[in-house]
Amino acid sequence: MTHFQKFILLICLSFVAFATTGKAQSTQQTWHIHVVDQSNNQYAGVKISINNLNGALKIAQTDSTGTATIQMLCTEQPEFSVLNDKMVLLTALIEPTWPSVQTGLFDVKLIVAVQKHVTLDEIVVLPAQGHTTIMVINDMHIVRSAANYNDPGRLALAQPGVTPAHDGSNSLVFEGLGPNTHRWSINGLEIVNPNHLSNAGTFNDRSGANAGGINALNLWALQSITTRNGGHNTSVNNIGLNLDQRLRKGDFHTHRQNFQVGLIGLEAGAEGPIVKDKVSYLVSGRYSTVGLLTTLPGVDFGGEKINFYDLTAQVSMQGKFGSLSIFSINGQSSNRFRGIDDPDQWDTFKDTRQIN
Repeated sequence: MTHFQKFILLICLSFVAFATTGKAQSTQQTWHIHVVDQSNNQYAGVKISINNLNGALKIAQTDSTGTATIQMLCTEQPEFSVLNDKMVLLTALIEPTWPSVQTGLFDVKLIVAVQKHVTLDEIVVLPAQGHTTIMVINDMHIVRSAANYNDPGRLALAQPGVTPAHDGSNSLVFEGLGPNTHRWSINGLEIVNPNHLSNAGTFNDRSGANAGGINALNLWALQSITTRNGGHNTSVNNIGLNLDQRLRKGDFHTHRQNFQVGLIGLEAGAEGPIVKDKVSYLVSGRYSTVGLLTTLPGVDFGGEKINFYDLTAQVSMQGKFGSLSIFSINGQSSNRFRGIDDPDQWDTFKDTRQIN
């Protein structure tokens, strides 16, 4: 036999071997299917099915090791099902990665969730106790908020459910509850109305209990404003909002000054260390711009003379013992208007009033 004839014979034998192997691989695949849970516990006696998506369906049951073996040809990845009403198939992991035409052997791990009946103790659902914080407004929010009139009360208008009673003051309405249901506090201590010009925007210019034209605490001296809803919590002693204003500690390292001129007032402040890293001070004062203008000749605000001033100071100490702050808030405001004595000259209801 020549070399050429040997070469031709070798090629023919290779084709026969390849065809025989391809036929064996195309007619049989073995699937070893393991049923486990997420903790890798094996389950025996579980019926499973495999569908090759060409109409063929086979069912088998796992043995004592939680394994079932099925012979089936699948030209694409089959579908698996667990025939047990107390199990839910979570996922099917096939090894090696589909397809594997070299061996025709596949290991499949069916991860299931097993339904269990567990008797639980009684659960009692109660409404939340304590304060429900709506929002904490820190010093960065304070300086970036527009149209706040340097007033902590008006900053609360950004909260959900809070609306102004009117534009003339910082009167707040929270979820239908009027200003008299709210409470003010400073550093957690409850206080009376901390606002200047408490008659601003009220009916017949009568003083209000919890609102005013502007707050006596200017924003430069504040660290944060926390608004909370009282609800039925007896520790709050109100059903409306609790507006807690926290004073800012002075800088323990560097002396700083602040001066502002606005339509509301002239403001000046300073802060810095008394004893570096241990004791600091903060002081801030305001005087009404309108009050200054009313002293000028020819300047008239409808016959009203409006004025206010306030001064806030705090000394803060810190050390190994903890921290201690001593603060003082002083302020005064006035709104004077003299009505018309002659009833024949009354044009508006306000002409009948005397405001002091």
